[in-house]
Amino acid sequence: MVPKRSPELVRFGVFEVDFRASELRKQGRKIGLQDRPFQFLAVLLERPGQTITREELARRLWAEAPIDVDNSLNIAAKKLRQALGDDAERPRFLETLPRRGYRFIGPVETMSTAPDAQSTPAEAEPTVPRSSRRWVPALAGAVVLGLVAVRLAITPRQPGVLRTVQLTHTGRADPYSTILTDGSRIYFNERSGGRWSLAQVSVEGGIPSPVAVPPGLLDLSQPAFVQGLKQIVLSVRCPCGRSARR
Repeated sequence: MVPKRSPELVRFGVFEVDFRASELRKQGRKIGLQDRPFQFLAVLLERPGQTITREELARRLWAEAPIDVDNSLNIAAKKLRQALGDDAERPRFLETLPRRGYRFIGPVETMSTAPDAQSTPAEAEPTVPRSSRRWVPALAGAVVLGLVAVRLAITPRQPGVLRTVQLTHTGRADPYSTILTDGSRIYFNERSGGRWSLAQVSVEGGIPSPVAVPPGLLDLSQPAFVQGLKQIVLSVRCPCGRSARR
């Protein structure tokens, strides 16, 4: 008998979590969910019905990263609730335990993407003449070396993080927003006074300063891109509720 595989899919309500593909689906359709909120959900689904402390979530999701943990956890929980259509006051899936942590309270069904396999009798090994057995290991070794050489030749080197530098110390930056730069300054979303705004800071670090946006805007979404190193193209939400480009 072959031992059962660990669950790779978890279902609850109309949702399905595919841990292998790192995807959240609703009725079979993929839902856009950023990496940290997805990891947040994955940790809760490891022990459904049990309280996961804020300390454990911070350790599992951010390790030793220099961030405002409370603010980052609150943002991750908010984005997860938005993806699930859940309500913090009347939760169906994600329950908040004030000052303690979070708990997944919905019924969960786990499964594997492939059925359990049964061991089958081994086929009879073909007989190899003794005169041929001498060069078989040498040929196999040459084939392996050739495959390794080809893979090394065609596989590009993956970029890596050499070091990290903390540029701001206010704890108001949105860790999930798009970050833009024109080479001398970095632009990002910042929450202040209960509202999101566009801020900028030098690439060397320092105190962030706000970026003026057209008056009359109710909400500012994430920046799109820097155009010609002179203009920032943004997606904004007008008072009428429609999106526009600025």
